[in-house]
Amino acid sequence: MVKGFVFDLDGVITDTAVLHFKSWQEKVKELGINYTEEDNEKLRGIPRLETLKEIIKLKKPDLRLSEEELIKIADEKNEVYKKLLETEINESSILPGVLELLNEAKRNGIKLSIASSSYNGPTILKKLGIIELFDFIVYPGDVKKGKPAPDIFIQAAEGIGLKTTECVGFEDAPAGVKGIKDANMPAIAITHNSSEDFSNADLVLTSTSELNFSEIMKKFN
Repeated sequence: MVKGFVFDLDGVITDTAVLHFKSWQEKVKELGINYTEEDNEKLRGIPRLETLKEIIKLKKPDLRLSEEELIKIADEKNEVYKKLLETEINESSILPGVLELLNEAKRNGIKLSIASSSYNGPTILKKLGIIELFDFIVYPGDVKKGKPAPDIFIQAAEGIGLKTTECVGFEDAPAGVKGIKDANMPAIAITHNSSEDFSNADLVLTSTSELNFSEIMKKFN
């Protein structure tokens, strides 16, 4: 019996991917790295510090930086990102079909939880005007291993007092879908027409506009 929904944030509830891209592009340019949208696509859904390490591995593998230096760059990137959030995100930034799904879930007593790698999750949800709809938001700093590990999804279920098998997870990145499945939770993938492999998801949708509460409950109950 489905009693909870666990959501990734970026690409599922709203789309700040372009803001992440602009922020990373600006910061790593200082390291002599030309970061492209194609590069950005390969690194969706993983935590900030890991993203920076992967960018360096991908684009400038000979570059040697200490953990302290990496953390400083990642933190500076986040400051750029937060400034962009202030001007670029508002209530109209919720992806199509999402608000309807959230409201119908709440009306039917479904608990809602956020499992996002972003430390800016609460800020984004406030800007979208929907933070009060969520019963629990995982704080990424409390998660031992980031996506694709299942830890964040397990914690998201625990935070709403449920077993992972009583929840359905929503993701837009293969790394996230793997985490959901490894948490022993059914997974809905929203591909946004990506060519990435989502074959391990239980339900694959092209767009959030295809989200339908009744159909989801029928499929997973």
